[in-house]
Amino acid sequence: MSDQLVIKDVTVKFDNVTAIKNICFSLEKGEIGCLLGPSGCGKTTLLRAISGFEPIQAGLISLDNEEISTTSFLKPPEKRKVGMV
Repeated sequence: MSDQLVIKDVTVKFDNVTAIKNICFSLEKGEIGCLLGPSGCGKTTLLRAISGFEPIQAGLISLDNEEISTTSFLKPPEKRKVGMV
């Protein structure tokens, strides 16, 4: 089975503050992922990056073998097959 969601070396910054740095993981179709950590560690920031609401400063995010976020490309949230509540 191929990876459906790939997060590779993703970094997100707000001005000079690094919210997440070099995050890597992948999920196959049907797998369930869980983000755990203390308040302010970047869980929501990563979810916002996956869903297209935050640009990334390094790395890439791909879904179904299609790059949906890179440092030079951000597929709009409404064009992704991702939901966030």
